[in-house]
Amino acid sequence: MDISDVVRNSRWRALFRWAPRPAKPDQEQWRRLALRLCHDLGSADGHRSVMLVTADEGAGELEARCSLELAESLADELGKPVLVVDASPRVRGLSRLLKCAELRGLTDALFEPELPLGEIVLRTTHPNVAVVPAGIIADPVGHVATDRVATLLDGFQRDHEVVLFSGGGVPGNGLALALASSVDCVLLLATENETTPENLDAAQESLRVRNAREVGLVLATRSTGT
Repeated sequence: MDISDVVRNSRWRALFRWAPRPAKPDQEQWRRLALRLCHDLGSADGHRSVMLVTADEGAGELEARCSLELAESLADELGKPVLVVDASPRVRGLSRLLKCAELRGLTDALFEPELPLGEIVLRTTHPNVAVVPAGIIADPVGHVATDRVATLLDGFQRDHEVVLFSGGGVPGNGLALALASSVDCVLLLATENETTPENLDAAQESLRVRNAREVGLVLATRSTGT
Protein backbone atom coordinates (compact mmCIF):
# COMPACT_ATOMS: atom_id res chain seq x y z
CA MET A 1 0.00 0.00 0.00
CA ASP A 2 1.40 3.36 -1.02
CA ILE A 3 0.86 5.80 1.86
CA SER A 4 0.85 9.38 0.59
CA ASP A 5 1.35 12.66 2.40
CA VAL A 6 -1.60 14.68 3.62
CA VAL A 7 -2.62 17.34 1.13
CA ARG A 8 -3.10 20.32 3.41
CA ASN A 9 -4.20 22.85 0.82
CA SER A 10 -7.49 21.03 0.29
CA ARG A 11 -10.43 20.64 2.64
CA TRP A 12 -10.67 17.00 1.58
CA ARG A 13 -7.24 15.58 2.20
CA ALA A 14 -6.00 12.67 0.09
CA LEU A 15 -4.54 10.49 2.83
CA PHE A 16 -3.44 7.38 1.04
CA ARG A 17 -3.49 5.77 -2.38
CA TRP A 18 -4.92 2.37 -3.07
CA ALA A 19 -3.24 -0.29 -5.19
CA PRO A 20 -4.82 -0.45 -8.66
CA ARG A 21 -6.76 -3.56 -9.58
CA PRO A 22 -6.02 -6.41 -9.95
CA ALA A 23 -5.47 -6.57 -6.23
CA LYS A 24 -2.23 -7.69 -4.62
CA PRO A 25 -2.02 -11.47 -4.12
CA ASP A 26 -1.78 -11.14 -0.34
CA GLN A 27 -5.06 -9.22 -0.24
CA GLU A 28 -7.14 -12.21 -1.29
CA GLN A 29 -7.66 -13.35 2.29
CA TRP A 30 -8.98 -9.92 3.23
CA ARG A 31 -11.40 -10.11 0.33
CA ARG A 32 -12.67 -13.47 1.55
CA LEU A 33 -13.09 -12.07 5.05
CA ALA A 34 -14.92 -9.04 3.68
CA LEU A 35 -17.27 -11.27 1.69
CA ARG A 36 -17.98 -13.35 4.78
CA LEU A 37 -18.69 -10.24 6.87
CA CYS A 38 -21.03 -8.84 4.22
CA HIS A 39 -22.98 -12.11 4.35
CA ASP A 40 -22.96 -12.72 8.10
CA LEU A 41 -23.65 -9.14 9.19
CA GLY A 42 -26.57 -8.45 6.91
CA SER A 43 -29.15 -6.18 8.55
CA ALA A 44 -32.57 -4.81 7.76
CA ASP A 45 -31.23 -1.31 6.98
CA GLY A 46 -28.10 -2.58 5.25
CA HIS A 47 -25.69 -0.89 7.66
CA ARG A 48 -22.94 -2.84 9.44
CA SER A 49 -20.34 -2.00 12.07
CA VAL A 50 -17.11 -3.89 12.82
CA MET A 51 -14.15 -3.30 15.09
CA LEU A 52 -10.69 -4.78 14.55
CA VAL A 53 -8.50 -5.06 17.66
CA THR A 54 -5.27 -6.85 18.50
CA ALA A 55 -4.30 -9.00 21.46
CA ASP A 56 -0.79 -7.51 21.38
CA GLU A 57 -0.25 -3.98 22.68
CA GLY A 58 2.86 -3.60 20.51
CA ALA A 59 1.12 -4.52 17.24
CA GLY A 60 -0.66 -1.21 16.70
CA GLU A 61 0.84 -0.47 13.29
CA LEU A 62 0.12 -3.97 12.02
CA GLU A 63 -3.49 -3.71 13.24
CA ALA A 64 -3.83 -0.31 11.52
CA ARG A 65 -2.52 -1.68 8.22
CA CYS A 66 -4.87 -4.65 8.49
CA SER A 67 -7.77 -2.26 9.10
CA LEU A 68 -6.94 -0.45 5.86
CA GLU A 69 -6.73 -3.70 3.91
CA LEU A 70 -10.10 -4.80 5.29
CA ALA A 71 -11.69 -1.41 4.58
CA GLU A 72 -10.54 -1.54 0.96
CA SER A 73 -11.82 -5.09 0.56
CA LEU A 74 -15.20 -4.24 2.08
CA ALA A 75 -15.56 -1.23 -0.21
CA ASP A 76 -14.66 -3.32 -3.26
CA GLU A 77 -17.05 -6.14 -2.36
CA LEU A 78 -19.98 -3.86 -1.54
CA GLY A 79 -19.37 -1.07 -4.02
CA LYS A 80 -20.66 1.27 -1.32
CA PRO A 81 -19.11 3.78 1.14
CA VAL A 82 -16.99 2.40 3.99
CA LEU A 83 -15.71 4.49 6.89
CA VAL A 84 -12.62 3.42 8.84
CA VAL A 85 -12.23 5.11 12.25
CA ASP A 86 -9.15 5.29 14.47
CA ALA A 87 -10.49 4.24 17.89
CA SER A 88 -7.09 4.02 19.59
CA PRO A 89 -6.48 7.58 20.86
CA ARG A 90 -3.31 6.88 22.83
CA VAL A 91 -1.41 4.88 20.18
CA ARG A 92 -3.11 6.44 17.13
CA GLY A 93 -1.76 3.71 14.88
CA LEU A 94 -4.09 4.42 11.96
CA SER A 95 -3.76 8.20 12.27
CA ARG A 96 0.03 8.06 12.39
CA LEU A 97 0.11 5.71 9.44
CA LEU A 98 -1.98 8.16 7.41
CA LYS A 99 -0.21 11.26 8.74
CA CYS A 100 -3.34 12.77 10.28
CA ALA A 101 -2.57 12.26 13.99
CA GLU A 102 -2.80 16.00 14.70
CA LEU A 103 -6.26 16.46 13.21
CA ARG A 104 -9.59 16.47 15.02
CA GLY A 105 -11.43 13.17 15.01
CA LEU A 106 -13.27 10.54 17.03
CA THR A 107 -12.46 11.66 20.56
CA ASP A 108 -13.38 15.25 19.76
CA ALA A 109 -16.76 14.12 18.43
CA LEU A 110 -17.35 11.98 21.51
CA PHE A 111 -16.93 14.90 23.89
CA GLU A 112 -18.21 17.71 21.67
CA PRO A 113 -21.74 16.73 20.57
CA GLU A 114 -22.06 19.93 18.55
CA LEU A 115 -19.09 19.07 16.32
CA PRO A 116 -20.33 18.41 12.75
CA LEU A 117 -19.22 14.98 11.61
CA GLY A 118 -18.46 16.34 8.17
CA GLU A 119 -15.48 18.18 9.69
CA ILE A 120 -13.74 14.99 10.83
CA VAL A 121 -14.58 12.58 7.98
CA LEU A 122 -11.71 12.70 5.51
CA ARG A 123 -12.09 11.41 1.98
CA THR A 124 -9.40 9.30 0.32
CA THR A 125 -8.39 8.52 -3.21
CA HIS A 126 -10.43 5.33 -3.03
CA PRO A 127 -13.93 6.46 -4.10
CA ASN A 128 -15.70 4.44 -1.42
CA VAL A 129 -13.37 4.73 1.57
CA ALA A 130 -13.23 7.58 4.09
CA VAL A 131 -11.25 7.99 7.32
CA VAL A 132 -11.81 9.51 10.75
CA PRO A 133 -8.62 10.26 12.74
CA ALA A 134 -8.30 9.41 16.42
CA GLY A 135 -8.68 13.05 17.44
CA ILE A 136 -6.82 15.71 19.39
CA ILE A 137 -7.89 14.36 22.78
CA ALA A 138 -5.19 11.72 23.18
CA ASP A 139 -6.53 9.99 26.27
CA PRO A 140 -10.22 10.55 27.11
CA VAL A 141 -10.73 11.03 30.84
CA GLY A 142 -13.71 9.48 32.55
CA HIS A 143 -16.46 7.17 31.40
CA VAL A 144 -17.50 7.20 27.74
CA ALA A 145 -21.30 7.16 27.77
CA THR A 146 -22.81 4.26 25.86
CA ASP A 147 -25.60 6.42 24.50
CA ARG A 148 -23.09 8.92 23.11
CA VAL A 149 -21.20 6.10 21.39
CA ALA A 150 -24.46 4.82 19.90
CA THR A 151 -25.45 8.30 18.69
CA LEU A 152 -22.08 8.80 17.05
CA LEU A 153 -22.24 5.40 15.37
CA ASP A 154 -25.69 6.23 14.01
CA GLY A 155 -24.29 9.46 12.60
CA PHE A 156 -21.44 7.66 10.85
CA GLN A 157 -23.83 5.07 9.41
CA ARG A 158 -26.04 7.66 7.73
CA ASP A 159 -23.54 8.03 4.91
CA HIS A 160 -21.59 4.75 5.09
CA GLU A 161 -22.62 1.17 4.51
CA VAL A 162 -19.94 -0.15 6.88
CA VAL A 163 -18.20 1.57 9.79
CA LEU A 164 -14.93 -0.15 10.66
CA PHE A 165 -13.20 0.86 13.91
CA SER A 166 -9.45 0.35 14.21
CA GLY A 167 -9.33 -0.39 17.93
CA GLY A 168 -5.64 -1.03 18.61
CA GLY A 169 -4.74 -3.30 21.51
CA VAL A 170 -7.06 -4.65 24.18
CA PRO A 171 -7.50 -4.75 27.10
CA GLY A 172 -5.27 -1.66 27.22
CA ASN A 173 -7.54 0.54 25.09
CA GLY A 174 -10.57 1.54 27.14
CA LEU A 175 -12.26 3.31 24.23
CA ALA A 176 -12.23 0.13 22.15
CA LEU A 177 -13.79 -1.76 25.07
CA ALA A 178 -16.48 0.92 25.34
CA LEU A 179 -17.28 0.38 21.66
CA ALA A 180 -17.35 -3.42 21.93
CA SER A 181 -21.02 -3.71 22.88
CA SER A 182 -22.16 -1.22 20.22
CA VAL A 183 -20.64 -2.74 17.07
CA ASP A 184 -22.09 -5.77 15.31
CA CYS A 185 -18.84 -7.74 15.43
CA VAL A 186 -15.37 -7.54 16.97
CA LEU A 187 -12.48 -9.13 15.08
CA LEU A 188 -9.56 -10.08 17.33
CA LEU A 189 -6.22 -10.03 15.51
CA ALA A 190 -3.60 -12.58 16.58
CA THR A 191 -0.10 -12.39 15.12
CA GLU A 192 1.47 -15.67 14.06
CA ASN A 193 4.46 -16.68 16.22
CA GLU A 194 4.01 -13.54 18.36
CA THR A 195 0.67 -13.56 20.16
CA THR A 196 0.84 -15.58 23.36
CA PRO A 197 -2.06 -17.68 24.66
CA GLU A 198 -2.09 -15.47 27.77
CA ASN A 199 -2.53 -12.27 25.75
CA LEU A 200 -5.21 -13.87 23.61
CA ASP A 201 -7.12 -15.08 26.67
CA ALA A 202 -6.86 -11.65 28.31
CA ALA A 203 -8.17 -9.90 25.20
CA GLN A 204 -11.07 -12.32 24.82
CA GLU A 205 -12.01 -12.00 28.49
CA SER A 206 -11.95 -8.20 28.35
CA LEU A 207 -14.31 -8.26 25.35
CA ARG A 208 -16.60 -10.78 27.05
CA VAL A 209 -16.84 -8.62 30.17
CA ARG A 210 -17.78 -5.62 28.02
CA ASN A 211 -20.57 -7.63 26.34
CA ALA A 212 -19.17 -7.74 22.83
CA ARG A 213 -21.98 -9.09 20.62
CA GLU A 214 -19.83 -11.38 18.50
CA VAL A 215 -16.08 -12.00 18.50
CA GLY A 216 -14.16 -13.55 15.62
CA LEU A 217 -10.47 -14.44 15.44
CA VAL A 218 -8.20 -13.30 12.60
CA LEU A 219 -4.66 -14.66 12.19
CA ALA A 220 -2.06 -12.27 10.78
CA THR A 221 1.59 -12.55 9.82
CA ARG A 222 4.19 -9.79 9.69
CA SER A 223 5.16 -10.61 6.11
CA THR A 224 1.75 -10.44 4.43
CA GLY A 225 -0.56 -8.72 6.93
CA THR A 226 -2.95 -11.65 7.14
